[in-house]
Amino acid sequence: MPLAVKWACGGQRDIDLSQIDALVVAFPEDAERADVTQIVTTLNEMASGRESLQEFLGAGLNGRQVAQLCSAALSLNIDWVTPEQLILDDESGIPDEQKAAWGKFYGVVEGFQ
Repeated sequence: MPLAVKWACGGQRDIDLSQIDALVVAFPEDAERADVTQIVTTLNEMASGRESLQEFLGAGLNGRQVAQLCSAALSLNIDWVTPEQLILDDESGIPDEQKAAWGKFYGVVEGFQ
């Protein structure tokens, strides 16, 4: 979901998708087990623009909240992810700056609840 938010906010979808594609090519069996193709399809459908943010967050967001969410989402990066981490949902290899960025993103989302 965070990548869909990033993409809906104008984030570099092509960069993220090329990183995901590299994982799929390098580790096709792991990618198949993790159902990466379906995940990417779902993310693309969800990220159809800022108006979709309310839809998949299930909340009515005002302009300030959308700006906060987009600011946090645009800092997210997945270039540290390995296939094993993807399959196991393991964040042990995440760089400190990305750990902070993901924490900020989830903090913004939790603040809306």
